[in-house]
Amino acid sequence: MSQPASFEQALTELEALVDKMDAPGVGLDQLLADYKRGAALVKYCKGRLSVIRDEVAKIDAELGDEPSSDRG
Repeated sequence: MSQPASFEQALTELEALVDKMDAPGVGLDQLLADYKRGAALVKYCKGRLSVIRDEVAKIDAELGDEPSSDRG
């Protein structure tokens, strides 16, 4: 399975999968394949969110360590 190019692309694909899985007449094997793809996309999204959260925390920590520019 290919990895999405971005978080936003993964979300778009997930939404399309959900719509597809909700459609009538989808076979069991296709549902399983779509579920597996959806699970991989969710894992990717969780990983990206974790990386971004860590980067934001690091930036916040660095900003907190800088001396204040207020002189007054």
